[in-house]
Amino acid sequence: MKFDKELIAAVRKSALGYEYEEREMIAGKNGAKEKMVVRVKYMPPDMRAAKLLLILRKMETEGAKID
Repeated sequence: MKFDKELIAAVRKSALGYEYEEREMIAGKNGAKEKMVVRVKYMPPDMRAAKLLLILRKMETEGAKID
């Protein structure tokens, strides 16, 4: 099922950690948008997601079907 695969991919991404971009518009003195600042930030691994992935993997190897 597509939803299940997307959900597992999202949990895996969270479990491993990832980088993302944060964008901010800086206003000038007159209030007009002057400059966009792009920062690359890092989201560290989420141990709860890692634990869930390990549980799902164990269930899959023991015969429980996860589509």
